[in-house]
Amino acid sequence: MNIEEIREHYMTTPQAAKYLGLTRHRVGRLCLEGRFLGAGKIDDTWLIPREAVENHKRLKPGDLRRGEK
Repeated sequence: MNIEEIREHYMTTPQAAKYLGLTRHRVGRLCLEGRFLGAGKIDDTWLIPREAVENHKRLKPGDLRRGEK
């Protein structure tokens, strides 16, 4: 995959934060929690599949995080 394909198919944390209206810190936490399928970290940069960001569904206030019961 070349750099143009990466830019087309992936977002960085700041790009995803802007798209979702969240902070970069929150997007990083979501990545750590596994909320973006296919996200991976290269050095200090998260690469998040664009499709995962576009399909992200926010939890409602009071909802448990995934995996908590």
